Parts: sequence; C-alpha cells; structure tokens
Amino acid sequence: MTSRPAIDLDRVAFSYGKTVALRDVSLVLQPGELAYLVGPSGAGKTTLLKLAHGQLRPASGSVVVCGVRVHRARRWAIRTLRRRVSVVFEDYRLVSRLTALENVVYALRIADLSLPPGAARRCAAAALASVGLGGRLGAYPRELSGGQRQRVALARALASRPRALLADEPVANLDRGVAACVLRLLEDVADEGTAVLIATVHPGLARRPGRILHLREGTIDDQSPDALPWLSIVS
Repeated sequence: MTSRPAIDLDRVAFSYGKTVALRDVSLVLQPGELAYLVGPSGAGKTTLLKLAHGQLRPASGSVVVCGVRVHRARRWAIRTLRRRVSVVFEDYRLVSRLTALENVVYALRIADLSLPPGAARRCAAAALASVGLGGRLGAYPRELSGGQRQRVALARALASRPRALLADEPVANLDRGVAACVLRLLEDVADEGTAVLIATVHPGLARRPGRILHLREGTIDDQSPDALPWLSIVS
C-alpha cells in the first residue's frame, strides 16, 4: 500500500500585498525523503516553509502536511500539525535564559503537555547527545558557538520525533566541518523515516544525488537533479 505524502502542496499561490511570493507551486514529499529547496533570496523558499508549518495560509491551492489540511485548518488542527512537524530556523530562536537542556525540554512540554518532566528531560538529554552535545546540557546559548547553537536547535526539532522537518538555511554562517556534520544529521533523520525539506540559497549543500527543487521567482521550474549539474559536494 502506498504511504500518504508527508507534504503535499497543490497549485499553491501566495502574495504579500501586491508582491507575489509563490505562484502555482506543486510539491509532494514522501516520508523518509530528503529534498533541497534551492533558490536565490526572495525566491519564496521561507514563504513555502511557513505555509507548510501553518504560519501562513495560501491565497489559493491546497496544503496538506502530515494529514492536516493546513489551507483550511482551524486552530486546534494547527496545534496538531505542530506536534507532527518541526522547524529549524536560520536564527536558532533559542530562549537565552534557558540552558541547552531546558530549551529542548521546553519545546517538548509545549508539544505534549502530558509528558512528565522527568521523561522530557531524559528525551531532551538523548536528543542533545545525538547531535554531539551530551556534555553541554547546562550551557546557555551565549556560552555556545554558532554551530553548537544550531545543533541545539536541531536537537529541539528532533526530540519530538517529527514526521516532517523543515530546515531554513540550517548551515548558514557555519564553517565547512560543522555544516557537513549538521547535514549528515539531517540525512540520518530522513533515513529513519522523517520527511526533510531544506531551504537554502547554496546549491552546493546537496551532498549526494537526490531530490533538488529549484525555486525561482515563486515557481518550482524543475525538480530534476540533472538540471543542476554544477552542484558541488560538501565533505
């Protein structure tokens, strides 16, 4: 039996006032699939991610993510969506007054209020260990490097075992080695069955042949990896 798509956008359009961000965009991402949404600044990448996360609603078309009809969902359905979909933001969005462990615990408790505090702490510690920060549980964001803060953000996103993960420029401003580590973690997440969509202005992030979605002027004009033969490999 064919599995239901994790992310399904059909003929989606969105505008900011008179400025068109997306026009007639269709995209299907299956569970366990990793895709790179590649395009220049202003192409509509972040807008597409916000639509998939329920932060925005399309002007037309349908958005179905992890079984939730986002384009017509009520508030309770959006809360359900947020339990199934995680986001890694370019600017990390960590709470400065909380430690690395507390940041992850806080996100877990918001996603599931019934989760006991002890279980949340154990799950958070395991998530941080999985991204190589098992020894920095008590560190505050200001005490961490940019790469470490990004890995805390990734641990926070992964701790709830999401069905889909949206990553907006997840390795921006990171050095080559740390960027490669973060990308390997995202690939591992996809291998475990989570649909992963990475938005980036840097086509060189594609470390292996796979799904490339080229977004230009609000439209996905090609979904073939052969369309971007100039991709470089991050190693």
